[in-house]
Amino acid sequence: MMVSVNKTNQLYLDYSRVIEMCTSTALEDMPWLAVKHKGGGFDRHPSFDGGDDYKFAVAILEDKPVFVGDILYKKDNGRKAIIDKLFDDGLLRIDFDNSPAIWKSISGAFTWQPPPKPKRTFNLNGVELPCPVDYGDAEIFIAVEDVKGGIRRTNKFAFVDEEAATCFFTGLCKQLEESEIKDK
Repeated sequence: MMVSVNKTNQLYLDYSRVIEMCTSTALEDMPWLAVKHKGGGFDRHPSFDGGDDYKFAVAILEDKPVFVGDILYKKDNGRKAIIDKLFDDGLLRIDFDNSPAIWKSISGAFTWQPPPKPKRTFNLNGVELPCPVDYGDAEIFIAVEDVKGGIRRTNKFAFVDEEAATCFFTGLCKQLEESEIKDK
């Protein structure tokens, strides 16, 4: 599918903006990495003869191109931010949980890396053990059964990974063994 001359000219103008944006970054000699066509990338300068489904980066962050729809994180508080739109004057609209904000530059204020999830723990007789998590975050479960008068009750405790579950189980067993009354 051929693109109209006016549309082709606009694509080259958009690519020119991308080339300028890539200056002084790791993409300076590879600005085509900041352009997508039908979801795929390029391994050289695009010729813009493949229709009009081109996406151009709206910013460069940490030497990676940022496109509309990308998810970034605020450095100071870890808030999730979705890149929403690039305005003609170079300003970016960023969506924070359906609350848009306008930014002139994202460098220094945003990162690609989500904040680390804080490790939650509790103390049992001076021993720090990992807390169970929501089922949605779980990879492994520990079941505790209670049988009284023929009635079986089971509680499941979820943990983010096997290491946390093992730490919890080993620590709990050690505490129970140490607290056990020895009749000898």
